[in-house]
Amino acid sequence: MYHSQRPQSAKTHCKKHRKRIHRLFTEALGQAKYEDAVMALAALEKELLEINVSAARSLKEALPELLTLHRLGITGDLYKALHTTNGIENLFSSVRHREHNVKNYNPIYKGKHRKGKISQRWLAAVFIKAEENFRTVKGFEKIKSVVARIAKSKMNPLTKIIN
Repeated sequence: MYHSQRPQSAKTHCKKHRKRIHRLFTEALGQAKYEDAVMALAALEKELLEINVSAARSLKEALPELLTLHRLGITGDLYKALHTTNGIENLFSSVRHREHNVKNYNPIYKGKHRKGKISQRWLAAVFIKAEENFRTVKGFEKIKSVVARIAKSKMNPLTKIIN
């Protein structure tokens, strides 16, 4: 469980509710089926209404995003990989570690267009170097089927643009 995934009440409300709310939240996200997860989070929301209305509202607002992986039917190793932010944090860490050599990100540095282009090339080189440290995502074999499900579903943002 990561700090950004916890309901607001787990952070701010009195300690006597934290462990229980955290456990209920974790159990809800651990449900295998989308419908079961929705029901568990709805029950948690009802309970939060009695403890902290703001936390209940936050949970209700975040519900669609919390259950995206459930809606797509992602399970197993791919679920574990996508459920966390470790991949993007790894990239940010690598870039932060190497970016100290890249100066003057501004594309128009003191009126010199060339300086900005060099900085962009350096930053691209940093990304390429960071890519060397990437590992294969466990469960990557399922990604094609997930992309196909997204394309078929209404969750595809391009569907709204095209139609």
